[in-house]
Amino acid sequence: MRIESIKRWHWMLIGAIAGLAIAYGQFSFLTEKSVGLGDGKMTQMEFERELRSPPVEKLPLLTDIRIHPRYEYDRVELNRLKFTRTGPKFEPAFYIADRPYVPRGQDAAPRPDYTVQEFITGIAPTGGAKPTAEYSWWEARNARIIMGSVVGILAIGGIWPFLLRLLAGVGFGGKPAPDSRPEYDLARFKSEPTPTLQVVKGPSPEALAHLRELEEELLLNLQSKASDVPQPSHPLPEPQTIKKLAGDDEVKTTDRPQEEHEYKGEFYPVDRHKHPDGHHGFSLVELLVVIGIIALLLAILLPALHVARQQAQTLKCATQLHQLGIALHMYADANKGSMPSWSAWQTYPDGGSIEDSPGLGWTELLAPHFVPPDSKMYNCPSFPGPVPMRNYFLAAQWAGKHGRNSTRFTEIRYASYFVISGDKTQMSLYPKPSGTAQHVYDDCDPDDFGDDKSIMAWPWQAGGFWMHYGGNNALFADNSVRLYKRYDRSSMTFSATEMLDWAEVTGN
Repeated sequence: MRIESIKRWHWMLIGAIAGLAIAYGQFSFLTEKSVGLGDGKMTQMEFERELRSPPVEKLPLLTDIRIHPRYEYDRVELNRLKFTRTGPKFEPAFYIADRPYVPRGQDAAPRPDYTVQEFITGIAPTGGAKPTAEYSWWEARNARIIMGSVVGILAIGGIWPFLLRLLAGVGFGGKPAPDSRPEYDLARFKSEPTPTLQVVKGPSPEALAHLRELEEELLLNLQSKASDVPQPSHPLPEPQTIKKLAGDDEVKTTDRPQEEHEYKGEFYPVDRHKHPDGHHGFSLVELLVVIGIIALLLAILLPALHVARQQAQTLKCATQLHQLGIALHMYADANKGSMPSWSAWQTYPDGGSIEDSPGLGWTELLAPHFVPPDSKMYNCPSFPGPVPMRNYFLAAQWAGKHGRNSTRFTEIRYASYFVISGDKTQMSLYPKPSGTAQHVYDDCDPDDFGDDKSIMAWPWQAGGFWMHYGGNNALFADNSVRLYKRYDRSSMTFSATEMLDWAEVTGN
């Protein structure tokens, strides 16, 4: 099949499929990144408070609000008013809005399809103009897929065939297929006169009459019988047999397959393996088509491979948490049902910093039943920081509020709901440059007590982000691991005896 034989609608169909796949891959690649990280991030409390606040010096606190839809959340980009020594100025900021959007002070969204855009346009500020938001509809998943298909049809179905025909027309498309009929070199007959062709209209009447006579004679001969044929007057002599000489042998011939040769020059054959279409290698057009197909496959596969890698990392993290849960149960079996005791900030090995608190961290206490505190089993493969950190915490908030250093498994009323560990998604607990903590070293005793911010924080909370594609992993007391894109009070709790979230347990 030659490139020139591919029809335009074939290219258009290829372009539509390729554009759809590339647009879907780009959207997945865009939304799989760790959500909630970056300079200028705002919390939900700051966002809603500044939306309702009156202008300062006739300047609104938030301007140029633009909503960029993502998978299961909206990224709100805006300009935020800041006061500096030189005066007020606007700085870029962003806010991650959950979908459906749940305003502060409410347990659930007004509607299942309630969005942050409706909240912004429906808010009543105490002064000034009502805020408005520009919705980037062209960034939505369905819009991206449709536009990607249209662009693919126009690019591959319109421009690409025209380019190939243009290159083929100027001689870059290879030689055409040879004709099956023999070609004659008319240059040999230059010195000979050109023969004149006589046009014969038809046979003459005399020739037609002679033909009819011959036809009649032939019919009479066919109808006659064999007895009517006259016999010869004397018998014919019998044929003589030819005697074969004793020395004559039959010559046996062997059919040998004759190789096809193409004679070049006058006296010697040259083997040449010809393509059925007459090609002897790649033409420029065919090379461009191959390069285009490779580039198209890479554009389709790379985003999909990146998303698959992120999902594999999420599964690996869940496996590590499951192993951690087994180790916690083994420790409890050897220590009268109690989990390891939490303490304040610790480094490993002991004495790594003068800021260390006395005692051992829970990762050090767990080492005989699990791995050392500096093992890779405590490092989540999806952590976006430049260096590996301990990314798993120990539940200590409920025990700390009750004046204790550990929790017993026998005290847990809802084993399949109580979070005992999970992804540490609070940037204030990571040292720089991974986070915003003032400590120089990584804490080998990360737990959810002693800080005013949730250690498993969500993108719309202060310092929170998504560790994985679509949420954070949580380890429960029954040793199950589940991925959550937001806090779900119907299936998880930070209290051993009640269904409460982190803020309700801490009172913050």
